[in-house]
Order: sequence, then structure tokens, then C-alpha cells
Amino acid sequence: MTDTALDLIKKLLRLSQSPNAHEAALAMEKAFALAAKHQIDLDSVSLDDDERRIVYEATREGARLSHSKKMAMGITATFFNVTPLLCRPHVKWIGTASDVTIAIYVYGYLWRTCDRCALEWKHAAGRRWTANRHRNFVAGFSYGVSSRLRKQTEELSLSPAAYGLVLAREEARRDSYLHDLAPDTKSVTLALKYRRDPGALMRGYEKGRQTEIHHSVGGSAVAAAQIGERT
Repeated sequence: MTDTALDLIKKLLRLSQSPNAHEAALAMEKAFALAAKHQIDLDSVSLDDDERRIVYEATREGARLSHSKKMAMGITATFFNVTPLLCRPHVKWIGTASDVTIAIYVYGYLWRTCDRCALEWKHAAGRRWTANRHRNFVAGFSYGVSSRLRKQTEELSLSPAAYGLVLAREEARRDSYLHDLAPDTKSVTLALKYRRDPGALMRGYEKGRQTEIHHSVGGSAVAAAQIGERT
């Protein structure tokens, strides 16, 4: 079995631990199929070392990041225990294997959901829609999602002191890995520049608040995520 196939099986096994029943079942089904193809016993595939090891995974994002992608990247970096490294046209996501898998999924879901909600409002607004309104909507969406995540973080069963210590240790490990990977890297803030439009900000905020992201914490940092949208 090739290393690529083994990595894919491990990734599927991590996704099979998702609290989303449909996603978990689909990931396990694919893992079984791939294991059968390469004649490998799934019981012999260990994720323990992978869970502790700091790795990176690259996603292709193009020469420029859209406003919604900047927003989604900021949220995943803040709440999902990863460090994104912008290496145009790619973004390298640094963290433990499980955190990286979850963060990439969350990132993609957030910017696509934001774009879809913005497009729906654009069609309703008609000629009143402007580029500045779009930026305000994205900023509001970011505030809405972040406010939900902060509340969920405060409600974690792990004590705030212990949780902070876990995150500090993980961040130190990611910083060390980042320094080895790209020693000349500079930290930048992907800020959204806009003239305030209270109506667009509030509309985006409401949509962001309606976007649910659930995560659980066990003995380490963020362990699982289920993403959905209120109906």
C-alpha cells in the first residue's frame, strides 16, 4: 500500500469520528473500501501518533483571497487550533492531523456559506447592492459566527485554565514547526477594509449567528466538529 493511500485511510478514519452521523458513516464506508482494495487490516492502522504530530496540509486558493475567505481563515485560526501559512497560490494549514482536517472543512464551509447568503441578499437588494455593502456583510457574518464560537468556548466542560494551557502548548508546537518550515515568515492581519453600513453589518451578523459550529474538547484541543445551518 502506498503512503498516499495510507494517509487517505487515516484521514477517512479521523472523519469517521465526526458527530455528524451521515458524514461519519460515509467516511467509514470509504475507508473500508480503500483498505479492502489495498488488502490492509483497518485494526492495524493507528492514529495515535498522527494525533500528536504537527503536520501541514495545503489547499489551493488562487493568487488573491476573497473577503469571505479572509474571514473564514481568521475564524479557523482563532478558534480551531491551527496556524494558516499563506504561500500564494496555496495556504498551508499547520496543526495536529485531526485539527487540520477539521479546520480545512470548517474554513471551506464558512466561506461558501457566507458567499451563498451574500448572493441571496444581493438578488433581493438589486441595484442597492454595492461592493462596500458586500464587505460589510462579510464583516458582520464574521462577528456573528465568532460570537457563537466564543460562547461555546466559554461553556466547555474543561476548566478555562486547563483549556488555555492546552492551547498554549499546541501553539508553541505549531510555532516551532512553522519556524522550521518557513523561518522568514511574517505575521499579517487579513483585515477587511470598509465604510460602515449598519444595515449590511447587521444582516451579515444575523446570518453568522444562525450558522452553527459545534466542537468538543477531550484530553487535547478541538477534537471534532459538526457544521450545520439553522432552518
